[in-house]
Amino acid sequence: MMALEREPTHEEDPLVRPYILTVGRDRSGCPALDVASLVVTTDATVDEDTVEPEQLRMLSLCRVPQSVADVSASLDMPLAVVKVLLGDLITRGYLRAHAPAQSAAQPELLSEVLAGLRRL
Repeated sequence: MMALEREPTHEEDPLVRPYILTVGRDRSGCPALDVASLVVTTDATVDEDTVEPEQLRMLSLCRVPQSVADVSASLDMPLAVVKVLLGDLITRGYLRAHAPAQSAAQPELLSEVLAGLRRL
């Protein structure tokens, strides 16, 4: 006899849960939040009753600086969802974001890369 499979609830559905977490938003309130931005917790006291469990996991991860991409990969969550949730935590003062470091283009290195590509 085959066991009956039950349908996942809205909270369990992998497509519905991210939509619920972000309240349907697809953008963060922090426009400067890039995939390479580093996020780190602040000294603010977190009211655990007002944040989602996923956000608590984010705060735990971000005790040491993490890139937005690393948070997404560590939690196995879509990048767009992570950016929205991190943006909420930044807005509440629980996290700080730092823009990714800008590296100065080195003409010699770029010339070597270009020459290597041409040889291919």
